[in-house]
Amino acid sequence: MKMGTRAGLALLATVWMASSAMAQNIEGTWQGRIGDDGDRSQIQMRVDSRGGYNSMSLSSSIVALLLDNFDRDGELAYRLERDAGSIQFVGSMRQDRVLGGFTFTANPEFARRMADFGFRGLSEQDQFAATVHDIGPERVRELQSLGFRGIGIGISTALSGGEAR
Repeated sequence: MKMGTRAGLALLATVWMASSAMAQNIEGTWQGRIGDDGDRSQIQMRVDSRGGYNSMSLSSSIVALLLDNFDRDGELAYRLERDAGSIQFVGSMRQDRVLGGFTFTANPEFARRMADFGFRGLSEQDQFAATVHDIGPERVRELQSLGFRGIGIGISTALSGGEAR
């Protein structure tokens, strides 16, 4: 094999590996405990990242969606669709405990739409936060109508109550 061909293949492999790494979805685990009446149920998400992990509690509305979608065998496969992306939850329920994993897929159109509101360069992490907290164009319009301008996704999340909705 010629040196130029070898170098070209090495470059192609490097570009492919870099693009694959950038296109990786956010993944993690979730677990929780089901309260007797369902209202006291709580689910924690653990988001795996290169530098470690982050944890967050899910709101009662997401917990209710997940609990409503377990099948008779205590298994779950549920996709939460929001403007910023989707989270595919899979898991199982045993007695009063739930446990599973999730994968987030960002919506590329969301970043373009949010640029119109001044949110430029949104990362996949930003889109994940926007999905979990249900921050989209309508919520941003609402916040801007209340006088909040030039805020980031993190601040929007805090203004939405800070809890994963």
